[in-house]
Amino acid sequence: MKLMRGDMGGAAAVVSAAWAVAKLQLPINLVVCTPLTENMPGFGAVKPGDIIYAMNGKSIKVYNTDAEGRLILSDAIYYTATEYKPHTLIDVATLTGAMVIALGEVYSGVFSTSDELWERLHAAGEAEYDRFWRMRLDDDFLPQITSSNADLQNTGGRPAGSITAAMFLKAFAEGAEAKDGQEHTMKWAHIDIAGSMEATRSSPYQERGMTGRPVRALVEYVSRLANT
Repeated sequence: MKLMRGDMGGAAAVVSAAWAVAKLQLPINLVVCTPLTENMPGFGAVKPGDIIYAMNGKSIKVYNTDAEGRLILSDAIYYTATEYKPHTLIDVATLTGAMVIALGEVYSGVFSTSDELWERLHAAGEAEYDRFWRMRLDDDFLPQITSSNADLQNTGGRPAGSITAAMFLKAFAEGAEAKDGQEHTMKWAHIDIAGSMEATRSSPYQERGMTGRPVRALVEYVSRLANT
């Protein structure tokens, strides 16, 4: 529980990256959306078995109340995609314990519908030694988050937990997939920093404690994009 303060790491990272982009006066149009809420028990708290409705109208069964972050992040993704219609949308979240198991604190896991976006993020991460590892998005994982009484359920259990979480978010990334024979209209990447948010030991480039990752990589990515 002592590390739960780090659950706001994704919001902190994107706000910090935006601040750096502004300070550097990079010539790019940038929108940052951070869904913020107090995560506390109370009379209005969700319960296992509850069915809630997302902003895009999809029904979601609350299978596990500890998979709460994706419930607010899904609305933020859909809102940003439909309200601002960006050519690229990147979300960052300390989303899953499964990512800690998969990649530890060395890499941040990236799920993307765009090879081009992945290559740009990967190059920026390598340049800043704020490294990424690409993870799979595959429809064969969808049955794990399919519910018999809702469009989706908020977790698919322990197997491939970081992948099923990313597949859940992908359902709200409007424009990230080709539809009706048309190409996708938005490049999307989800960055899971559950493992990389904290350094448990010091290194020449990173003190022990909360890391602030992937701010360096995001700023480098935006800088390169702004100058192309």
